[in-house]
Parts: sequence; C-alpha cells; structure tokens
Amino acid sequence: MSVLVYTESWNGIFRKSSFETVSYASETAKVLGTDVIAVSLEDVSDDELNKLGNYGATKVISVPNINKGDSQSAAKVFLDL
Repeated sequence: MSVLVYTESWNGIFRKSSFETVSYASETAKVLGTDVIAVSLEDVSDDELNKLGNYGATKVISVPNINKGDSQSAAKVFLDL
C-alpha cells in the first residue's frame, strides 16, 4: 500500500509545507517498504509537479480545476484512487 500525500498550491506554486510533507512521506514510505503518491487538486504546471519527485514522490497525480473548498469532489478523487 502506498503513502498518499495531498499537496497544496497557491497560484500554481506548491507551498513549502507541501514539499516538507512529501519529504516526510518519503521517509515513512522507506520504513514501510512502499512508494509515495502525491496528489494535486489544482492547476499546476508540469515543471512544478515534477519538483515533487525531488522530495521523494514516486508518482504524481494531478486533477486540475477542483475548487478549494469543494470537499465532495476532492473526496471522490481520493476515493477513486
């Protein structure tokens, strides 16, 4: 089972806390012997998404255009993973 991480961005740029969370998830995944899946629910460039790999994400799932605060749509994305 993978370690799943929600990443938050602002105006298309990931917040520092997202990189820290991915890094922590990566360390946890190493202990568990699994991988890290980072999920972005906002419109973020490919270059920005690729940065998550530098912090240990082995897979990045991007679902753009989900409005912040739309918890039902966000929950459906995670449920479908």
